[in-house]
Amino acid sequence: NGIYVAICEGDDYWIDEHKLQVQFDAMENHPDCGICLHRTLEANEFGEYTGREHPEQVFNTGYISPSELFDTLSKRIFHTSSFFMRASYWHEYIQNPPDFKKACLVGDISMLLYFGSRYGIYQINNSMSVYRRGSAYSWSEGRFQANAKKLVKYHNSIYETYRLFDEDTKGKYHSLCIERMSKHLFAKASLDGSLKVFLKSDNKELMRELPKLKRIMVLVGTLVPPLTKRVYINHVRKYVNNERSYWK
Repeated sequence: NGIYVAICEGDDYWIDEHKLQVQFDAMENHPDCGICLHRTLEANEFGEYTGREHPEQVFNTGYISPSELFDTLSKRIFHTSSFFMRASYWHEYIQNPPDFKKACLVGDISMLLYFGSRYGIYQINNSMSVYRRGSAYSWSEGRFQANAKKLVKYHNSIYETYRLFDEDTKGKYHSLCIERMSKHLFAKASLDGSLKVFLKSDNKELMRELPKLKRIMVLVGTLVPPLTKRVYINHVRKYVNNERSYWK
């Protein structure tokens, strides 16, 4: 029944007693915004700060138009514990979800695409919540195959999300969508041995978007799929072992 919705999932927490008031004031003063976000600290599963913040790059507090947001989206990775939205927009998003939301397994991605493209956002350059990063995706040998299947599902979901978002926005943010689609299709295809998909005529644009090394891996992977899968798995392990956020 309220006019705003704020999100805080069970393993995360807010750390600023004025957080909701600050975001309320920002939205009241900027009626053109659909969502307000802020920086978030990261902690490990034991509650110890990792020294990282999201987004990693610092931006000024203020309104961000849809075009500015999507020009710099890769640098603006917000966590859901910072999301503060107009309830009327939120209910519309839930009750009449766009196709790209239905495809997305990661809620914060589809929400940012939806609110950012339709209304713009207001960003606050203060850390007012904590994202608790667990160890659910640790890459021990015993969980190798199970995690690989999860990764295939994850990357395919994000690929479909951006493909459908590109359709939803009629190609307005096509360059961003192609970059993300190419990245996630490469990851998915490396893991399930389907890199030949890049050689299809309707995927030439995705192939051109890949860095040179990955284009070489596509060609090698069509001949020796297990090799590229092993290379990619080692790449993922390196991220996890360094406690860097692979899942963004």
